[in-house]
Formats: sequence, C-alpha cells, structure tokens
Amino acid sequence: MQTALRNEALELLCELNLSFRKTSRHTLIELEAQQMIDDVLTVFFNPKSEGMTTNFALSRFYGGFSRLLGLQNLQLAPETRQCWRRLFTFMNGPILKDFRGMGVPVGLA
Repeated sequence: MQTALRNEALELLCELNLSFRKTSRHTLIELEAQQMIDDVLTVFFNPKSEGMTTNFALSRFYGGFSRLLGLQNLQLAPETRQCWRRLFTFMNGPILKDFRGMGVPVGLA
C-alpha cells in the first residue's frame, strides 16, 4: 500500500474509532466491532507493519465490520455512519486495486 493511501486509511480509521467510542452503548455486538477497530489500528500503529500486513489487516477489518453491519444488524449513530461511509468509499475507490484477489467484500454499506 502506498504511503499516501496508508495515511488516508489510518486517518479514516481513527475518525471511525473516535466516533464509535463516543456513541457506543457497549452492547456485545458493539464490543466486537470495537475490538475489530482496535485490532486494525494496532497493526497500523506498529512501525514494523507495512505492505501486505496492513493490507490484510484492513481487509480483515473491512470484511468483519461489513458483516456486523449487514448480517448482524450493527446499528451506527449518524455521525459514525458518515465515518463508515467515508471509509467505505475509500475502500471501493482508490485502494480497491491493492485488494484485488484478496477476497475483500465490496458493496456492503
């Protein structure tokens, strides 16, 4: 992943994290979602993580979070949903070519 795209992904993840923490009611599904956010941020903040490591972490997060939204009915506050939409647009836009062949689900919002 290019440095500019990595930085943009990190910024979007941090925005989602802050918004989610402010609005979470700490239900089981929200705790699972927060753990997914924490896990991907841990990889991004690790100075030894680069390239495919961050790609896989972001892909795993995106797929898992999409599953919580689509199949397990995770409800997001409006502000948090906007943060998710920005990340969704990013994942289905400039970074999509980096994830071809990795099994990243697209089109889940």
